[in-house]
This record gives sequence, structure tokens and C-alpha cells, in this order.
Amino acid sequence: MELFKKPTFNEAIDYVNKLKKEINDYPKHLANYLKKNFFTEYRKFLRFMENDYKRHLDSTNNKLENFNGNTMPKYEKRSYRTMQGLWSALMHKKDGWIKRRKEDLTN
Repeated sequence: MELFKKPTFNEAIDYVNKLKKEINDYPKHLANYLKKNFFTEYRKFLRFMENDYKRHLDSTNNKLENFNGNTMPKYEKRSYRTMQGLWSALMHKKDGWIKRRKEDLTN
């Protein structure tokens, strides 16, 4: 969470670089997660801090809103606007998950 408290984009990047240098000091499962999932995607999480976007985006202190607003395609954001759209998206994800698990078990 300290990453999102950094006031500028460059300070956030410096913090990520510090994490990369200290990766061997973390528990193995956390280090693997950071290498596999976070370090490949971290720029998405920080996109709202870049200077190019500051004049285009309204400032908000809701980090989740910033993340969704900058990383999700417009069609995905639309599907989550209503309760029916949210429920439909969740059910489709659940159905896909069940289908993939059945395929994994039969292969």
C-alpha cells in the first residue's frame, strides 16, 4: 500500500525498483507472486499518476476508481454500471470458471 501513497510517478517507480532489488529478502511464495504477477503489470496500477493523464483525469482519492477508470476498456466499465450488468458479468465469470475446471479435470 505504500506504493500508492507516493506523491509522484517517479517516486512510485523508484519504490518498485527498490522492491525488485530486495526481492530475495521476501518469502519465496511472495517473491514468485511479485515476479509473475505484479512486476509484469505494475505500470497499469500507476498509470493514473503519469503526467500525461493529470490534465485529462479528474483527481480522486479513490484508488480503486482510478485503477478501474484507467485500466478497464470502456465496454467493461459499462457492464458494471447497473446491478443487472454486474450480476450478469459475475455469472458469466462463474460459468467460465466452472467450464474451465471441468476441462481441466477431464484432460
